[in-house]
Amino acid sequence: MGEVKVRNRLDTEQLLSLISHEVRTPLATIHTSSEMLERYGAKMPEEKKNSHLQKIQLQVKHLTDLLDDLLFISKAESGKLTYRPESCQVPQFCEVFLHEIRRTHQEWERIDFTWQGSRENWYLDTHLLRVMMGHILINALKFSPESSRVQWQAIATPQELILRIEDHGIGIPDGAQPHIFSLFYRADNAALVPGRGLGLSMVKQALSVHNGHLEVQSELDEGTTVVIVLPSNES
Repeated sequence: MGEVKVRNRLDTEQLLSLISHEVRTPLATIHTSSEMLERYGAKMPEEKKNSHLQKIQLQVKHLTDLLDDLLFISKAESGKLTYRPESCQVPQFCEVFLHEIRRTHQEWERIDFTWQGSRENWYLDTHLLRVMMGHILINALKFSPESSRVQWQAIATPQELILRIEDHGIGIPDGAQPHIFSLFYRADNAALVPGRGLGLSMVKQALSVHNGHLEVQSELDEGTTVVIVLPSNES
């Protein structure tokens, strides 16, 4: 299992291309749905009206998430990424994190979480921990069959907190593995799966401020295992 290195620079041409691609479709959907509501809302059945409102809300969230991701990366590249570690009961944090997302994202029911270790309290930035685990788990879900399970293990040793995520999905081609944490990069076999190529770069940035490291093991069409190792960072 080898550590993946990242080349993480915000290229202007790629950035403009990404924004153009990611913004046009949501704006078109918002425009169409709002126009339909304006013209026909008074006579439109409540079910159809709610459908248009949900489309608008979904696309607004998509745009907000995109802006948040770009702001995160911009701060990381300029050395201004905020790091606020605090006492965190890791098993409880993970359980609450899953519970909160499962309320609105049913596919997260496919994640099985297990805890191993006697030391539960760790000194971590919980916001950045959410960023890391959110993107890794989302990838595990969207790149694996809906019928499969994703295993999330948290293992505490006296010196390290190990977070291990294993899926049984499409895997990562050998040639792509050195590049997957670079900005905008997407492996060839991921072309049909929605994504921006930003999430894993954010994971790497969030991990670096914790002085942690990450390893990836993957076999094409067999699945991927991501291991995050966080050292004890007591204040």
